[in-house]
Amino acid sequence: MGKGADGVGLLAPLIWQEDKIQPIVGAIPHEAGLVPTRRGERKPVVAKRDVISVEELERHCTASDCWIAIEGQVYEATEWLKLHPGGDICILNMAGQDATDAFRAFHKPMVSKFHLPRFHVGPLAAAAPPSKMLQEYRQLAKDLESSELFQTRPSFYLSKALVIAALFALVVAGVTLTSSPWVHLASGLLLGLFWQQCAFVGHDTGHLSITRTRSLDNLIGLFVGNVCTGIGILWWKRTHNVHHIACNNVQYDPDIQHIPLFAVSEKYFASLYSFYHKRQMNFDRAARVLVSYQHWTFYPIMAVARWNLWAQTWILLLSGPHTPDKTAEIAALMVFYGWLASLMSFIPSWPVRIGFLCAAVALSGILHVQICLSHFPMPVYDGHVATKDYVQMQLDGTMDIDCPTWLDWFHGGLQFQVEHHLFPRLPRHNLRRVKGTLRAFCKKHGLRYTSVPFWEANRLIIKCLRQHALEARDLSKPLPPANESLLWDALNAQG
Repeated sequence: MGKGADGVGLLAPLIWQEDKIQPIVGAIPHEAGLVPTRRGERKPVVAKRDVISVEELERHCTASDCWIAIEGQVYEATEWLKLHPGGDICILNMAGQDATDAFRAFHKPMVSKFHLPRFHVGPLAAAAPPSKMLQEYRQLAKDLESSELFQTRPSFYLSKALVIAALFALVVAGVTLTSSPWVHLASGLLLGLFWQQCAFVGHDTGHLSITRTRSLDNLIGLFVGNVCTGIGILWWKRTHNVHHIACNNVQYDPDIQHIPLFAVSEKYFASLYSFYHKRQMNFDRAARVLVSYQHWTFYPIMAVARWNLWAQTWILLLSGPHTPDKTAEIAALMVFYGWLASLMSFIPSWPVRIGFLCAAVALSGILHVQICLSHFPMPVYDGHVATKDYVQMQLDGTMDIDCPTWLDWFHGGLQFQVEHHLFPRLPRHNLRRVKGTLRAFCKKHGLRYTSVPFWEANRLIIKCLRQHALEARDLSKPLPPANESLLWDALNAQG
């Protein structure tokens, strides 16, 4: 898939023929989202309609028949699913409903001008006007986007690059310049810190908040993700985009779907269906035992969680949908395994090599705890994604972590999850600057705004896990048939 300098994905040279996409030799890509023909014509996807009722919109809610509404207009998104740079699942989560605020949050205004017209079906009948709160939120988002707050400060990321490079240099020096096993283990801890800092930059590239150019941000993400940490940026974007669209929805959000290890809500005891994994999340006997002790196993599991992310990267690459980026992803992963194996070869004994790697994985477990803190203790909901409006959903399911400015490097922007979820393309270094404005907005409209210190957030997450662990021990809770084991499913899951 080609990439445009405006930060919006361009389609590869394609032509529309009999509802299929065929490659064209020598074709020239056009504006974002417009499938070109040999002459660059922009053919409509479907015939125009005078008006579409809400009931009709809701019927077009499947992968084979997907419509969405944006700002009172309905668009056909079925054929775009397989081409969407952010993945198909985040669009499917909004199928048959109003996606205005989610679309605005993740796309530059120019996308509406160049991308949407070709997919336009018609106006949505009797579209209810947005509430006063939503109107003010949309105006606030618009004002922020037109201000200097949405501009990336290159010096910020230059300093991050220097810190990351320095950490890696220390790791290499510690491994190659001494034979001390204690220095090698300490170097493993520094490697874990290196992985943590790389992950923060990778997160920023996924939101196009570094260079604002999709091709360049994707290249940076491929480097800091696949090459530096061994975690595929393709896997991360696929899960993370859905998490943003369906924050803390027990059936849609993969970031809180951790049965059989964890259950952050008693709703999981009902063996819900996961629309992300496309399977039933059975609360079976294995899950009951594991969840019953989740408040004790949380931190130990986080200390080895990176092994799971490495596995998930390969599960998606080997079994997920084909994309043109797969070859680059796999090649970049080979570079990761190459430099890591080469580095470990300088360590003279296998016990110390294993200790070095385990120390790195355990230290990077802090990152996995940080990811969970802002969502596990917060309220969840089920049912269709549109059960709540976009702003309320993000505020109810997200929590900030209070910390002094000098500790921002440690949290990497994850401490401002409320601000980040409402303005996901806002550069990390400006999130603190909008905190006061957003807090005042929430107070004015009586909206939840949760912000607690780091240690209090840890207390809340253990409290949440313990509460549901005790509920899981209730033998009156129903179990699925004995031959259905989620433990096996979890080992083969993507997410």
